[in-house]
Amino acid sequence: MVIVSVIGILIVLAIFGLITGFWCYYKTKNKNFDKYPQDTLEEDDFFDGLSSMPARFTYSALARATKDFSTKIREGGFGSVYLGLLEDDTQLAVKKLEGVGQGAKEFKAEVSIIGSIHHDHLVKLKGFCAEGPHRLLVYEYMARGSLDKWIFKNSENTLLLTWETRYNIAIGTAKGLAYLHEECEVRIIHCDIKPQNVLLDDNFMAKVSDYGLAKLMSREQSHVFTTLRGTRGYLAPEWITNYAISEKSDVFSYGMLLLEIIGGRKNYNQWEGLEKAHFPSYV
Repeated sequence: MVIVSVIGILIVLAIFGLITGFWCYYKTKNKNFDKYPQDTLEEDDFFDGLSSMPARFTYSALARATKDFSTKIREGGFGSVYLGLLEDDTQLAVKKLEGVGQGAKEFKAEVSIIGSIHHDHLVKLKGFCAEGPHRLLVYEYMARGSLDKWIFKNSENTLLLTWETRYNIAIGTAKGLAYLHEECEVRIIHCDIKPQNVLLDDNFMAKVSDYGLAKLMSREQSHVFTTLRGTRGYLAPEWITNYAISEKSDVFSYGMLLLEIIGGRKNYNQWEGLEKAHFPSYV
């Protein structure tokens, strides 16, 4: 009787030990899902259900391509942009979103919308990374950088752009913006048109960037109310007065940009006199 009892106790202990061992193994193997369980699983389902998505990169691959994010190109919306180089010598611009909470939500918006957009005057999204807490976007590399480095008198580049080049940049930017407003399945309001968000390739062809985080509106809607987003000097009056925002707000910002391209001076300069500090007052 005693022997039977001992055997029974040993069996119970053995079963308990096996259950404990499997539980510890599962927790160790899935530690990332414990920290970001619902978010990660929902995003995987979200990405699998999308059509025409760009390439999906692992975080380690992008870390190698950017040499551990050592060369920062510029600061962008919701994160910094780094120079990357693939094994086939293809150059990329890798945008590393900062902040898992808000970044994850905006990341979904960028990938789902930008992945299906193709236009000569919009910076192309070539890939993305959604691995654990990491959220990265991979864009085509624009060799000449942003427009602000080329049109202002105190810019770092000494090359003076010809009027033909300036004209082509203005027209190209307008075409990209018009596509976002009128030709996308989901109408996109950029909300932050400025020289820093117009990028140039080797031939000074202009492409609008940073539009994935813009506010969206369906074709059935004529306007949308939203929180303030933009840059001082380029904001349309309705931003300040809390009126409805529409694509006309982008057109106002484009007008400020156009004056900068023509005039070679910044739209807003606090060091100028009161009348010359802001283009609308100066004009």
